[in-house]
Amino acid sequence: MPWQKGQSGNPKGRPPKVKCIPDILRKIAEEEGTSDGRYTKIEVIMRKVFEFALEGRPWAVQFIAERTEGKVPDKHEISGRDAAPIGMKVVLDNGKDS
Repeated sequence: MPWQKGQSGNPKGRPPKVKCIPDILRKIAEEEGTSDGRYTKIEVIMRKVFEFALEGRPWAVQFIAERTEGKVPDKHEISGRDAAPIGMKVVLDNGKDS
């Protein structure tokens, strides 16, 4: 055994995990977003998106619909040289069918 019993092979411990952008954004999103602490930053942002949707902005309506109902899968039919369907169904974006 290269180390004494109870001695660590890595005395400085595990190096700190490198933070990636999504981790940093999630941490910021959890911070207080209002002065009274009632809402987090992400809740403030989502409420603003709802306001945009109520104003009729299509991107906001689509954003809300995709996150509450799920994205509509794109279906594509593959055909042969004579344009006859090959009989293979491909669904993109949700991975349920292939």
